[in-house]
Amino acid sequence: MIRARGQSGGSGNMDASLLRTITGRQLRLALLLMLFAFASFAVAGCGGGDQEVADDPTAGDHGLEDIDDSPGERSFEGDENIPFDRDDPTAEELERTALPPQMQDVFFGYDKHELDAESRAVLQENAGLLRKSDWKIVVEGHCDERGTAQYNMALGWKRANEVMRYLVSLGIESGRVETVSYGKEKPFVAGNGEESWALNRRAHFSIQDSGR
Repeated sequence: MIRARGQSGGSGNMDASLLRTITGRQLRLALLLMLFAFASFAVAGCGGGDQEVADDPTAGDHGLEDIDDSPGERSFEGDENIPFDRDDPTAEELERTALPPQMQDVFFGYDKHELDAESRAVLQENAGLLRKSDWKIVVEGHCDERGTAQYNMALGWKRANEVMRYLVSLGIESGRVETVSYGKEKPFVAGNGEESWALNRRAHFSIQDSGR
């Protein structure tokens, strides 16, 4: 009976020791799991912080790009590229009624009224100006001082009419062109040398009215 009790007491001590061993292991395992979970949370928290810091410079760069594209520059580019709307009746009317630039004179050889190649080129430019407006013009025929007044008056008419005919051939309405001769009465420059005479043998253009 004593041995039996001794065996029973030894078995009880063994069970208590085993229980303590198991409980200690579970506690250490629980502590390790808690430490691992805390470390994982700390690492995840640091990674999230790095992501936010990386995003801030990107947002800042976009902000700088917006600042560089200033309203003043956009306004300047817009002003530079404003198209002329030729379909706008108001704009077209202003263009056609505006005073055309000064048209160039054409010059003639001595006792001549025919147009040379240079004179035709000048008249083609003048015709281009007339097409952009509604103005009527007067073609003035002029001569140098040599010869009689009557002869030069007739020669001035020939020169003015020759210019008018060429403008009409370029598409200018004949009703927009009038001619007049001043002969040698209104020299462009004073003098009796060839240089002065060459400048006085000319057809000059003046604006009559807008034809409106």
